[in-house]
Amino acid sequence: MIERDDLDMLAAEFVLGTLPIEDRQRVQRLRTTHPELDAQILQWESRLSALNDEIEPVDPAPGLFARIERSIDQLEQASSQHNEVVRLRQQVSRWRLSTAATSIAAMLLIAVMMLEPTPTKSPYVAVFQHNDEQPAFLLTVDLARK
Repeated sequence: MIERDDLDMLAAEFVLGTLPIEDRQRVQRLRTTHPELDAQILQWESRLSALNDEIEPVDPAPGLFARIERSIDQLEQASSQHNEVVRLRQQVSRWRLSTAATSIAAMLLIAVMMLEPTPTKSPYVAVFQHNDEQPAFLLTVDLARK
């Protein structure tokens, strides 16, 4: 059940013509089955009918609706272009950040490689033995001394 205040507000919006088309059609259907809603609508029409008598109807200028539609289309296009610019700027920022992070990582890698001491070349050692006995021969080769 619809509350009295809500019913009054719905009737006022219906009479003033501020309801969206779907809601307006729904109220027209409800009006036939809810006598309270119909009474509220009639009350609002009688309250506002004096205003209708004082004001003469004015037809809109020819081409007004076409101009409105064009301006709405232009606004939508401008809005979509603006959104594209914002999206591109976000992508550029993301690329800048990733490039900076990669550059820092590369510099750190180079610094670590330069600061790390070069390993000294160790001599080659060969042990000759027969079975599990003491080594029979030990050979050391140092390529740096030759």
